[in-house]
Order: sequence, then C-alpha cells, then structure tokens
Amino acid sequence: MSLKRSEQWNKFYAMERQLFDFVADNGQLVRTIDDKPAEYVISHRYQSLIYVPPESIRQVYRLDANKLSEAKDKANAMILEYTKAMAEDNKVSKRLPARFPQIFSGVTKINIQTNEAYSSFLVRTYGDPLPIARYFTNKTQEDTINKAVCKLRALGINAIVLDSTVTGEQAKYIFVQPNELLKYFGLQDEELRCRRSSGTQYRAFVYQGKEKVRTNIGYLLCEGDFDVYDTLPQEPRSHKTELCKTQLTFDGGLIGQHVEFYRAEIETVDED
Repeated sequence: MSLKRSEQWNKFYAMERQLFDFVADNGQLVRTIDDKPAEYVISHRYQSLIYVPPESIRQVYRLDANKLSEAKDKANAMILEYTKAMAEDNKVSKRLPARFPQIFSGVTKINIQTNEAYSSFLVRTYGDPLPIARYFTNKTQEDTINKAVCKLRALGINAIVLDSTVTGEQAKYIFVQPNELLKYFGLQDEELRCRRSSGTQYRAFVYQGKEKVRTNIGYLLCEGDFDVYDTLPQEPRSHKTELCKTQLTFDGGLIGQHVEFYRAEIETVDED
C-alpha cells in the first residue's frame, strides 16, 4: 500500500513540475513577489536528495489563449492526481493548496495590495508560557535581554529566556507565565488578548473588463492585455483590534517586545 501511495504522489509531483516547466517555457513572467517562484528545489531527506515543491508561490504569468488552454488542461489533470493521492492517504482536501494555479482569461488589469497581517489569541490562566519579547542574538543584545528579564521580575512576572531559530537566524525569546501576566494587568481568564505581526498579506484584484475578482496572490496564470499595479494599503477599519480595544503596556515599556496586549472588551476580532 505504501509503495502504491508513493507512486501516486510521485505521479502528482511529476505533473506539477511539468506544469511549472510548461508555464516557464511558454509564458511571460510579469511579476514575482517576495521571492516565491514556481519551482521545485533540491532538499536532503532521509539521507538522499529529492525535489520538493514550493511552500507557496507569488507569481503572475501572461500566456496567450492557446497556451493558457493547455496550461488549464495540465492543471486539471494534475489536480485529479492530487485528489487520488489524497484519497489513498484516506484524506479529503477541503481546499486546494495555495500554490495551485489560478487561471484567468480576458484580464485587463491586476492590482496588487499589501497589508500587514496579524494573528491574535486570548490569554488563558493555565495556558502555556507565552513568548512576549524577541532578540536576534549578538553580544550587544545580552545586556538588553538581562535588563528586560530583571525588569519583568521586578514587576512580579517570572521571565525565562529560551533559544530559537527564526528563518535560519538565531534568536532568543523571553517567555512568561500567563497567570502572572494576567495578574499584572489586573485581568481574569480570557480578558487579555495577545497580538503579533504574522508577516505581509498579499491580495490581487484581477479585472476582466468591468468584472473584478479578489483573491490572495499565488500562482496566477492570465491571458489578456494587462498591466500589474501596486495599490496603497487599506486604511485600518474601525473594528480592527487596535481601534476597538484598549492597548495595555508595561510600565516604562519593554525593549524587544514583539507582541501587543489588549483588553478583550468584545468577543469577535476581524484580523486579516
């Protein structure tokens, strides 16, 4: 069974690579964002070298009508093999991977919008220790980290420092106990919300004449006479976290703090 499953996945991966090659050979690359190309890379796995797919793609290609039709046929065949591979693993895919192609005909314009994305969660009294400050390691940071730890402990918050690696770069994090954090701010269970930046969100607005399709930018295969434009970020809406909640801070601030704290005054939060 495992051999059959492996063969099925290999068939899908081969078809996906063929699609990438076909588009690269027959299309015009109009835009690449954040160095996310449509290509497999060589990786060490189980003491051998294998090709692995990209985690995500942010590219816009232009193809003529005939080549786009061929690309669509290849994409549909590839998706079928992906569905078979998932079925052999007893899995059902509710949505296709973000790197799969999105295909548009008659495109007249594409607007790309970037916004800072956030993730947030409520602090629970008996939850896991929380990372609240981050420092990329060098000799000059050691003194800063020690001062931050001493400051938190003076506030009644027992801070510990742990090493981690972020995108290949060594860093140190300060962790605190959630119950001590809640006590410091004078809040109860789930009355405090932590929020941190989770990167950049990219959206594409694809225009087909008067019609407009909004989508997360990924692997866009387009036909038509169009240009790609960058648009200004959206203004924060009135129901975003920083506008509808009371922000809380440590007395005197904390150097290296990479999360924000808010009093959880309402239950729902709209985060991009």
